[in-house]
Amino acid sequence: MMIRFNRYILLLLLTLFTTHLWGQDKVAFDVEVPSQIIAGRPFRVVFTVNASAKDIKFSAPSGLEVVYGPAKSSSSSMSIINGKRSSSRTTSFTYTLIADKEGNYVLPSATVEVSGANYRSSSRRITVFSADAAEPSNATGSSSQGIAAEDLYIVAIPSKTKVYEQEAVQITYKLYSRLEDTQFASSSFPDYEGFVQYVEDDGSQAYYKAEKVNGKLYYAATIQRVVLYPQRAGKLVIKPAEFEMVVSMPISNPKRDIFDAFFDNFQQIRKKVKTKPVTIDVKALPQPKPENFSGAVGQYSLNMSVPTKVLKTNESFTMKLSLEGKGNIKLAKIPEPIFPEGFDTYDPKESDDTGVRGGETRGTRAKEYFAVPKHVGDFVIPAIPFSYFDPAKGQYETITLPETKVHIDKGEASDAPAVSGLSNKEDVKYLGKDIRYLKGAKRATTLNTTNNTLYFLTYLILVALLLIAILIDRKNEADNADTASNRSRRAGKMAQKYLKIAYQMRNKGEDSAYYEALLKGLSDFLSAKLHIPLSELSKENIATEMKERGASEELVDEAINTLSTLEVARYSPSETEEREHLYDQAATVIDGVQKLKGK
Repeated sequence: MMIRFNRYILLLLLTLFTTHLWGQDKVAFDVEVPSQIIAGRPFRVVFTVNASAKDIKFSAPSGLEVVYGPAKSSSSSMSIINGKRSSSRTTSFTYTLIADKEGNYVLPSATVEVSGANYRSSSRRITVFSADAAEPSNATGSSSQGIAAEDLYIVAIPSKTKVYEQEAVQITYKLYSRLEDTQFASSSFPDYEGFVQYVEDDGSQAYYKAEKVNGKLYYAATIQRVVLYPQRAGKLVIKPAEFEMVVSMPISNPKRDIFDAFFDNFQQIRKKVKTKPVTIDVKALPQPKPENFSGAVGQYSLNMSVPTKVLKTNESFTMKLSLEGKGNIKLAKIPEPIFPEGFDTYDPKESDDTGVRGGETRGTRAKEYFAVPKHVGDFVIPAIPFSYFDPAKGQYETITLPETKVHIDKGEASDAPAVSGLSNKEDVKYLGKDIRYLKGAKRATTLNTTNNTLYFLTYLILVALLLIAILIDRKNEADNADTASNRSRRAGKMAQKYLKIAYQMRNKGEDSAYYEALLKGLSDFLSAKLHIPLSELSKENIATEMKERGASEELVDEAINTLSTLEVARYSPSETEEREHLYDQAATVIDGVQKLKGK
């Protein structure tokens, strides 16, 4: 019992250890390069590995010189959350480089060794700017007036200035700064009067990137992107967005003493910045508009799904319409089917899988319509037209879904006669059960599938294998248990084993061992097969048990006589002919008893 328990513990620990190794983070080898690199000024390139690493190999390309490095540093951390301990280790290699002149360069990949394996980083393209382009207009200042307008400004950039009604316009707010430490203190965006707005990028993941404008180098960052849909024609004005910036500026003080020379003195300066207003010229949609046009502008496709067109009265008929494309899809109206008289309709079920990306709203919206027929017969749901305006073509487009023919048979609760069309409008009788099926089951929507799915699947598989191993182990233990049924099941195999031994002893001429093997094999076989303990294995008990199992008188007599003869022959060896006959008799008895039905 203790051995089996220890085996289960070992299997469990192996499972947990395997899943732990699987769940560990993979080795990540990253490179970090400054966004702004100036010719003649040193800059750092940092290679980082999320593990203990050594032996980094890196060669700078022509035009870039390594002036220092690699400087290796390591750090480790440990955390305990809800009793679970986790640890991590990071290794960094830092190089200091300098560029001879401005231009575009490619930093080649580096290799590093982690636990005996080599890993390679990705290569990076970098741009080196001239020193003249990097100098701000004001190197020092003591007030917001000391910061030149060209050194810090924000612009609102429209994707287009002439659009149709309901056509998307993307407004990108971008910060340009020639000052290294620029932060936002406050911001105020306009209310976009006359537009419906959707935020595409709120700037929470904004980062600086070097950009050259009019020969000058700036730190540039996109701080917000919105998508607007104009709701009326005319010249619509987007009011300025206002920001308050905080800039750290070095202080120039001629009275600084000798101790100040060892420290940089900075002053935080606040400066208000606002964008210029943006005017969007909105054109009215062309006239005349199609009769079934409901305001959809963009590029669309409309699809229909009908699970079944043959059903019975009081059963649910379902029709799903899916609108897919890009444009003002959130504002577009999905058409409604016109159900025949005698169909009870219910509120549709709506789904929205749209998002703002690429300067437009795109995706799929769907409506699932439900109706319950009350009459038997053949019905037609008319064709469904859908019109939209395509601003790229400057014209209206129409999609027409074909008519749907539905056949209704008589339901179990229906006593209405068959009708052609709607000549008979007598309501079908039912038992108050026709609405229950409209209650849809709750559905879980997966918003994001992470790479943890494979980890949990592996964990479940390993746990399942552990359970299977336990079940197999217990089955083997049950099979090997010293029970009457198991002894009976194994009796035949043991008997054949002893017959084989007897056969070998007979060939060697060892009579005593030959009879001993036959007697042992037959006695143990009868004891196990007939469920008689060896201490109670008598002629009477053998005869009684064999007869209860349906053995013939001949088989009973042969079993008892063979057993008796073997007991005598063990001490007084028989003639050769009788010795051969005893082997055949024992084999015949064993075979006969094997065929008896269990008690």
